[in-house]
Order: sequence, then structure tokens, then C-alpha cells
Amino acid sequence: MSKVLTILLIFSLFLGCTKSSDKNKIVRIGISLWPPYEYLYLAHEKKIFKKLGLNIKIVEFSSISDMRKAFERGQLDIIGSTLTEFVMAHEKSTIDPRIFFIVDKSHGADVIISSLKIKNIKELKNKKVAVETGSMGVNYCSALWS
Repeated sequence: MSKVLTILLIFSLFLGCTKSSDKNKIVRIGISLWPPYEYLYLAHEKKIFKKLGLNIKIVEFSSISDMRKAFERGQLDIIGSTLTEFVMAHEKSTIDPRIFFIVDKSHGADVIISSLKIKNIKELKNKKVAVETGSMGVNYCSALWS
């Protein structure tokens, strides 16, 4: 629960620095389906954002690179992503993102997604598989950035 409070404190400080006319602005947070971001769903479900006067909209993405591109287009205000994606956004676009919270550390290979036809790892033999290369890397960290 301390992570939830830390994240909420950071959002409060982040949004507290906005102009008074921006206080009711919806802050769009892009996240992928990764366990450390469940704290944001918990805070939303428990109406903690609302109690703190924060107008948060969680936008779910299945692809981290799609989420980064939405951020670069201005469709998101904050994203939870890898440091690899942060560096790519910083180098390949005109935005100047800022990391404000390192959420967790991953050693990669978090999940394999398949159709219902594949019942176990052995059934992947001789099958075509796809990988999201932009977010791959050993020992990468996940961060919230805006």
C-alpha cells in the first residue's frame, strides 16, 4: 500500500504545480498491462484520485511503442513505460519528457501471449512468434514519465 501512497503523493505534487485554471483538466495516463501499474487501477477503483481532487483517466495499451507514439502526439499526459521507450521518445521526437517515478525493475520476458490453440510452451515449436523489440532489454526499469 505504500507504493499507492507514493504514487498518489507524486501525482498530487505534479498536478499541484499546474495553473489554477488547469486544476479540472483530465490527466490522461497511458499504461500497459503490467502488474506494477495495478496500483493506479486500485487508486481509481477506491476513488482515491477523486478524493485528492485529481481528474485521472487511465488509458490502457497492449503495445508499449503504441503508447509512446500516442504520448508523442499529445494524446497522453503521462505514461508508464520502460526507460528504453523514454530514451527513444527523447531522441526521436520533439518532446522533452521527464521521468518522475521509477516504478519497478524487470528482467524481461514477463509474458507470452498466444491464441487458445497453444496450450504450453512446447507447442510454440515451429510457430511464428512476434516480439516488441523497442521495449526489449535485460535489466530495464519501468518508469512513470510526463
